[in-house]
Amino acid sequence: AAGLPAALELAQAGGDAGTGGTAPAPPSGAKASSQTEPETGHKYAAAITAYGGGTGRSAQNLVGVGVRKKKVMGSAIKLYTVGLYVDSAGAKAALGSADGTAAALENLMGASVAQTLRIVFESRLINAQRLNESFDDALLKDMQAAGEAENFRQLKAGFGKIDLKPGVEILISITKDGAISVEEPGKGATATVESRKLCQGMLSVYLGPSAVSPEAKASMAAGLPAALELAQAGGDAG
Repeated sequence: AAGLPAALELAQAGGDAGTGGTAPAPPSGAKASSQTEPETGHKYAAAITAYGGGTGRSAQNLVGVGVRKKKVMGSAIKLYTVGLYVDSAGAKAALGSADGTAAALENLMGASVAQTLRIVFESRLINAQRLNESFDDALLKDMQAAGEAENFRQLKAGFGKIDLKPGVEILISITKDGAISVEEPGKGATATVESRKLCQGMLSVYLGPSAVSPEAKASMAAGLPAALELAQAGGDAG
């Protein structure tokens, strides 16, 4: 998680290729590059402009990628991969600075920053019902306590409209104004809900203290410096 402060400095510095502090060196030449999750081969583009049920939007930049696993009869089954895309300039404006810890990365959960989770399914063991059950385990009690049960139900209904199977991908997009949507790319949003509490909750599943994929969370923290540098180098404020 040591890269977050340097990422914010790079966003402010106008795309300097320097690493800053203890951050890992960003890719040379400040050119966008995709990532491939090594255990599944799932590919993630360096930036996306189609999300939130639309196309041609401001670029969001890839922060990190990892695999979600579940133990079944003693074996770790790869259920899906998840990658985080973020509005780099928005992250700088919202966070200002950070100390490079996992806790600093977690500040993105409550920040007014546009960001998108891209999930690519790997296992036949996962479907919409099981995905929603896993979200229930993580979020249902908090959503009920906050009076957000109906909003949560609407979002889960959106997942239920997508035939989740190996190779299928979904986007969970969050706006800076606190709306969350789910879609299968190119097929339009199947649910859009306005709820900052739900946005924060869904991000907590992957960025929070009990993140379901420690590998993904670590990758997201480490990759943020390069993502912000690439955004500045391209002249796009996100």
